[in-house]
Amino acid sequence: MTVSNKTMERIMRQDSNLSPYDGFRIGGIGRVLNQIGLNQRRHHIIYKVSSGEFAIPMKLTGNVMEMQLIPKEEILEELSKLREEVAVTMKWIHIGAIEVVIKATFKEEIDSEIHLSIMDRKINNLRDGCLGTMIGNLYAGKPMFDIHPRIAYNLADQDFSRVLTLHQDFKRKDLMKEGNRPYSITYRIAYALSNTHHSDLFLRKEYIEISRIFKEFSKMMTPDPIKIPRIGGVDLVIKDHPNFRTDT
Repeated sequence: MTVSNKTMERIMRQDSNLSPYDGFRIGGIGRVLNQIGLNQRRHHIIYKVSSGEFAIPMKLTGNVMEMQLIPKEEILEELSKLREEVAVTMKWIHIGAIEVVIKATFKEEIDSEIHLSIMDRKINNLRDGCLGTMIGNLYAGKPMFDIHPRIAYNLADQDFSRVLTLHQDFKRKDLMKEGNRPYSITYRIAYALSNTHHSDLFLRKEYIEISRIFKEFSKMMTPDPIKIPRIGGVDLVIKDHPNFRTDT
């Protein structure tokens, strides 16, 4: 595997460009109305972006991990900013797009495969619940992909903040000693809070999109979940991070 310096530079310059409207069917005037709050008269709906970052310890990289992506506390905070008569009607969160970036902490040109799956964990069967799997490599330093789930969750669902998760499995278990962090995972989610489930909010996009520049090091498999040792859980987690979990 060889990569030109020019390609390496282009890859490292790639940055997040996710907007609150990615994955949603909304035109220019709708964006203006959303920004000034006038589109809430008929259907109450607001568009937001949430983001998070994890630095993965080496001792956990050989284990399938589950990272929760829906920010429950952040959603409750957004609802608290609305007028009470509007907030009480907001029962749904619609997921328009998720952007995931994996960035190495080590030098380029080290063969280091990584698998990531986006899972809908309210579905019992893992294959049915897999929205897509990306197999990438940190050889060029930074794989990146987008996923468009086109699904909504009711905020009253049991433990709704845990239903949409990212599973990762790093294959280079021998790369570093324990105590080091070989890479970070950054994600951004474009989501909408709404008072209805029945509006057709989503654009019809591929579940997983990989930019051309990253395709040399990445491929998508839909659906093909990372094999999880136990149906409800994972082997190891970062216990001091609220978005990591394990089931006992």
